[in-house]
Amino acid sequence: MDKWVGAQQEKLSSLKVVYGIFLVFSKCPASDMDTPTLHLTADVPAYALARCRNGDKPLTAVDAVNWAVDGSFSQSYVGTSCQFYKKEGIRTYTVDVEVGWGERDAQIIQERKIHTISCAYDAHGKAVSKTETIAEWFLNPWEQQTLLGGNSTAAFTLKVMDVLGNEVTGDHISIGRKIQLVAWDITGRLNSFRALSCAAVNSQSRYYILRAGCGDGLIFPKTIGFETRGNCVYSPWFEAFKLSGGDSTIRFECTFTACGQNCDGV
Repeated sequence: MDKWVGAQQEKLSSLKVVYGIFLVFSKCPASDMDTPTLHLTADVPAYALARCRNGDKPLTAVDAVNWAVDGSFSQSYVGTSCQFYKKEGIRTYTVDVEVGWGERDAQIIQERKIHTISCAYDAHGKAVSKTETIAEWFLNPWEQQTLLGGNSTAAFTLKVMDVLGNEVTGDHISIGRKIQLVAWDITGRLNSFRALSCAAVNSQSRYYILRAGCGDGLIFPKTIGFETRGNCVYSPWFEAFKLSGGDSTIRFECTFTACGQNCDGV
């Protein structure tokens, strides 16, 4: 999907989807004295972050399906636009763009790749486009709950843990990092309890990763729930993800039910 118009190079890196399209590309100007622009076009939940010479620059939303950020080829540039890297000895400028996308209507962004975008102004410049297929879509059904039993006086702690069993306390978790949710009764009033549902929430979106005790099929397999071990409950291991829309912060909200006796197991 490369396009050449005179001295102008336009590079398209395409992820074609079963029911949608995902494009990351640069609009390279006719001269390296002019201003380039990085673009993302997607009809799925997505984001793009340019890894620029002057720091990371997010592509900002132009409308519901387009994101963009201006760039600069100047190696002495000082400003807020994305400064490209220059290849030594040639007039080729590059920048890596981290792109993430998810499933339509699922709100989950859990796929991430790095694309190298280039603008070449040498006599034999070349652009290469890439096409990939990603999975079909998952829906995000709403789960309706009704309280049929009495309220418990137990109180719970819910934390995100890493593979070494330590609480994740940093401000940033990379997409794809293996993590686990762990909850326990801090009052000691319960013999045992089970996780009924868990939702990932940000300022605009809510996505249920556990529904009626079973995985959603995307974050967790549908045949697997959380495991109870005495007065602690453990989720299956899963890869960190991002919710579409809203801010980048995710919190987890879970609903539990007390067991009359020990209910260890999944």
